[in-house]
Amino acid sequence: MVELIFVIVIVGILAAVAITKLNATREDAQIATLSGRITSAMSEISAYAMSRGSMEGNVTDYSNIVAEMVEEGTAHIERAPGLTKISIQAGNTEDCVELVLSSGASEENLSLAFNDPGDDVVCKGLKKRFADYNTTMILRGHVAKF
Repeated sequence: MVELIFVIVIVGILAAVAITKLNATREDAQIATLSGRITSAMSEISAYAMSRGSMEGNVTDYSNIVAEMVEEGTAHIERAPGLTKISIQAGNTEDCVELVLSSGASEENLSLAFNDPGDDVVCKGLKKRFADYNTTMILRGHVAKF
């Protein structure tokens, strides 16, 4: 009888370890998927800007990834004159990632920014993955001003 209790305790400990590892694997997969989608969306937007020379129209017209995420409900778009902000959900954080398209008379820029992830593991992991990428991509305009 004592041996049976030991076996049950050992199986319980092994199950607890396995479930923890399974959750970590799921979160890593979500981070990798979102990372790929964000990178692809940025590539689509910059390719559109290069081919057209401007960013007129709706962002969902020139990025299939953004259109899919909006349709799924994992992203939403806010527009203002000269500014389009795409807020992307990661984990439980609704606006973890922001892609910001800003435009003026002579230039257009695409920036990637992160909001406070709080305790969200997926948002933290995504922020860590893009840690060196919080910059502005110039889509149209001047790199250096004289």
